[in-house]
Amino acid sequence: MKVQFTRALRTSSSERYLIHIDGTGDDAALDLHYLADGTVAGTLIVLDKQYASKEMVAVIVEEIDRMLLPSVSVTEGNLSFTVVKGSVIGTFTAQADE
Repeated sequence: MKVQFTRALRTSSSERYLIHIDGTGDDAALDLHYLADGTVAGTLIVLDKQYASKEMVAVIVEEIDRMLLPSVSVTEGNLSFTVVKGSVIGTFTAQADE
C-alpha cells in the first residue's frame, strides 16, 4: 500500500493533509496539532470505507508516524490520534453577488 500526503493548510501550530492511498483520490484527511509540551495530537478522518477497518487504520497511522512525524511516536506516548469515519458533504464558500 502506497500512502501519499498533500499539505492543504499550515499554521504556526497545526497542519492539514489530504491522504491518497495507492493514487486513488482523497481517501482520508489528517489534522495535526503541535502542542506546547512537544506532543502532537492528530485527527484522522477516513473518507473511503475500504480503509476504515482497524487493520487499515493502523497501517495509515504507522505511515503518518514514519513519514510526517519523525520526532514523535505513538509508541513513545508523545503522539496520539483520534480516528473518525466520515464522508464529504460539500464545500461551502462565500459566493459573489449576482
